Amino acid sequence: MISWGVRSIGMTAVHVIARVILGIIITAAPLQGVLSRNVAVGIVIIIALVWAGLDGVVDARQHSLVEDRSDLIMRWIITGLITGVAAGLICHILEKLGADGVGSQSLLFDLTSGAAGTALMIIVPAAIGIALGRWIGKSEPNPDDEAELQRQRRHDIAVGKQVV
Repeated sequence: MISWGVRSIGMTAVHVIARVILGIIITAAPLQGVLSRNVAVGIVIIIALVWAGLDGVVDARQHSLVEDRSDLIMRWIITGLITGVAAGLICHILEKLGADGVGSQSLLFDLTSGAAGTALMIIVPAAIGIALGRWIGKSEPNPDDEAELQRQRRHDIAVGKQVV
């Protein structure tokens, strides 16, 4: 729980801060809205990609056997879903409190469609980051002989051979 909880809080903060800054920029310079939106979305995507990539590198280096690795994609799916709902709710509340440009839809939209878009903005780059991170993390010049021995033992136990 701690792993996806920390990521959810972090990504929610990133998303809310991006929307608040975006609201300030759009209110001050409405003609720069398209560029500002693209930059804000890009920042959220890059942070999710890099953070998940680092998770993948660490996991690949800690667990040389694929079957011993953590379920990082599930961690990031939960993170994306929680972030979507939490960021939508926070931004809706901020809009009601007077922060112009933070959100312009109804609460129902922010908690459903807006949350789904936010979740996808985190889950898809995270999946790519995990794959890249694990690829980078496993590319060591010397394969782990102990890991291969453990794999062989597991295989022998599975097929019913006596293991010494």
